Amino acid sequence: MNTTQLECFLAVAQNLNFSKAAESVALTQPAVSHQIRSLEEELGVQLFTRTSKSVTLTRAGMQFIGDASAILRIAKSARTRLNEPQAQNAVFLGLGCHNHHELDLVPPMLRRLHEEFPTLRPNLRIAPAHALQGLLENETLHALLGFYNEQHPASFSGLYEELCRCPVVCLCDENHPLAEREWVEEEDLTGSMILCGPYREPDALLHLHFRAAAGRPAAEVYVSEGYDGCIAMIKAGLGFSVFPYLPTLEEPGLRCIPLRGFPLIPFGAYLKNSSSPVVRRFLAIAREELRVVEEVGAQ
Repeated sequence: MNTTQLECFLAVAQNLNFSKAAESVALTQPAVSHQIRSLEEELGVQLFTRTSKSVTLTRAGMQFIGDASAILRIAKSARTRLNEPQAQNAVFLGLGCHNHHELDLVPPMLRRLHEEFPTLRPNLRIAPAHALQGLLENETLHALLGFYNEQHPASFSGLYEELCRCPVVCLCDENHPLAEREWVEEEDLTGSMILCGPYREPDALLHLHFRAAAGRPAAEVYVSEGYDGCIAMIKAGLGFSVFPYLPTLEEPGLRCIPLRGFPLIPFGAYLKNSSSPVVRRFLAIAREELRVVEEVGAQ
């Protein structure tokens, strides 16, 4: 089904005459007849009843008028948008995140970037790490936000740019026994603990989780299939977990308690190519917006 078929159909439906319809669409009468026949074959219905003296719409033809008009309006609208100077000068930026807490960092960054690039057209994706890495490799995404992982250089052929270094915190709900502490050490992490399953954690944090889980009874260990699920279990009061600090963890009902003596975790962007001006400016803005993380880590 194409727009020429639809334009011919609507012209015939309006004029109920193939000659007049041909004039209105600037085609010959045989060409209009061909377009109508091919449309009827594609739809599997007869749209008009033709005699030597008259042309009338069938029941199916009357029902199809609304659909044909709507499809043409959408097609014309899309054509108009794509041919606007603003659309032709659009600046595209594809960003990938592993979870909603990473994605929630992005709006203030995009707001500032849009002020400098008014034709900015962002594409934001949340997906598992392996899927995002594939999109980055084929340059569907320009940047993938995430914590630095020592395993990435072996499997990823791009670049990594650090944006900040995050302190590690014990995350629990406000009624948890640890909630009143100003800071904790690794030996203080007692009680039920929630671990992330396939979430790609930095190696140092992954080793901490392994150590903590190894010394606990099975009844005190929960495993979540992903970061967002882990946060939901913490909110439900099922236990605590240990994460690199991001400002988006600061939610009502949750407590972020610094884990003393643990190294800072790099957070940044994986890039296939860093030459794009909009990508370079986004990274600069992101680095400025994430200074609050550095300030928390310095406390």
